[in-house]
Amino acid sequence: MNTTLDGLDDLALVRRYLDGNDAEALGALFERHASLAYRMAFRVMRNASDAEEAVQEAFADMVRALPRYRGGAGFKVWLVKAVVGTCKMKIRSHVRRRQREERYSLDREIMAVNADEGEDRTAEMAEATRKILDTLPDLYRLPIWMHYGENMPFQAVAAALASTENTVKSRARRGLELLRNRLARAGLSVSAASVAGVLPLLPMDSAPHSLTEWIRNFTRQAASVPPEPLRATGKTRGIRLAVAATTVAAAGGALLWLDPMSVRSVKNGGPPLRSEKAAFYWHCDFNTPDSTNLFTTALGAFRHVPDGGPDGSGCLETVEEDTVIDVHVPIETLPVRVSYRQAPILPQPVGAFAAFTFWSHYEFCARFEGIGEMRRDLLSRGQSLLWSSASDYVAADAIDRWVDGRRTGYFAIRRAPHALLRLKFRGRHRLDDLTIQSVSPEDLPDTSVFAHALDSIPPDKRTGAVALPELKPGPTHKSVSVFFRPPRL
Repeated sequence: MNTTLDGLDDLALVRRYLDGNDAEALGALFERHASLAYRMAFRVMRNASDAEEAVQEAFADMVRALPRYRGGAGFKVWLVKAVVGTCKMKIRSHVRRRQREERYSLDREIMAVNADEGEDRTAEMAEATRKILDTLPDLYRLPIWMHYGENMPFQAVAAALASTENTVKSRARRGLELLRNRLARAGLSVSAASVAGVLPLLPMDSAPHSLTEWIRNFTRQAASVPPEPLRATGKTRGIRLAVAATTVAAAGGALLWLDPMSVRSVKNGGPPLRSEKAAFYWHCDFNTPDSTNLFTTALGAFRHVPDGGPDGSGCLETVEEDTVIDVHVPIETLPVRVSYRQAPILPQPVGAFAAFTFWSHYEFCARFEGIGEMRRDLLSRGQSLLWSSASDYVAADAIDRWVDGRRTGYFAIRRAPHALLRLKFRGRHRLDDLTIQSVSPEDLPDTSVFAHALDSIPPDKRTGAVALPELKPGPTHKSVSVFFRPPRL
């Protein structure tokens, strides 16, 4: 590589490539940021080969977009945004993300951390922090790593994640608190500030040699096609395939190249979606103890049951009469369908059990009572566990609850910014096969009757309980009412 290029800033290298089709300038630009790109991809994908493949795809897409690059927040921010976006898209293209990750029992490894004072304790704490950090959801892990690990200002982090500075700061604080709590459960009681202090001590992985070689091959191939035609002639795909073939030949292995425009989401159960590709998909099968790492309790407690569930492969069980679980999965777009298998642990008094989805914080909430059907049949059958299939349709202004094809409840609710999805249980329950996936608005059940009833109530009357005689009650109810809750912000 030409050493004179080292003194040029990123924008100058971009211009040299665009103006003179300079392959060395493009190579120097990508090699300069290859390690950063690889570390970011690894934090999202949590797998070395997947991270390397994601960087390759992101770099190929960036070459195509270079003619439109104007500087903005800086090439580094643009690169991180492209890499993170590619990683998320790749994850969504695989139905079972958890099956793509290496399985390990985090608790057993962390409990072995040496608690002695001095340098050994710091090193062990750094290793424990790294392992727990990798279990956090992206919305917490990425701001934490980018700011404390990569030393990026929060303003740059916000630009790279297409968010606001206040949002990424809030998520970083919440993520540090989650880190601190999980370290405490493992026997390492430290402050959030101490956790932040150990993050810069984590290993800073460099880009593997195979990725560096790929960059050099790729930039030579890219320079063989003028930058401007890349946008109009579709030659980028040819470059991608040619470089992929070169990489496969050099590595002696197989590489699956996923064209972002052709990836289709695989859907597991439930009615087919109208849209060709789901914008969001997340699934938890509860087959292993670490499958509950994204869950925290706001009330009560839960445990993993290794041989539970309808098929005996594992499930979650609440151990208190009232349990509230926050699901730390980023849901950026609505509507979604939250589907799961549930089973109340009987016997319990009629009406003493319920399971439903909610928001941890909300700007407005009105709960409709008397519209659903109470599950009296559960008790009449005299079984200790009877599994049913639930689907909660979560829209921007409502949550519509269905169990085994019957509506069981309805909330008119408006989510507060950055609220977490929340699972609420009244009575002890078992839970299995939790899936959150995007649905088209056309796939939502008709709830216009509830919207009309709500609109008929004057704003000054929207407090406490209000009777709705115009609505027909459910088979096991005598009347319908709506209960207005104060905001929870």
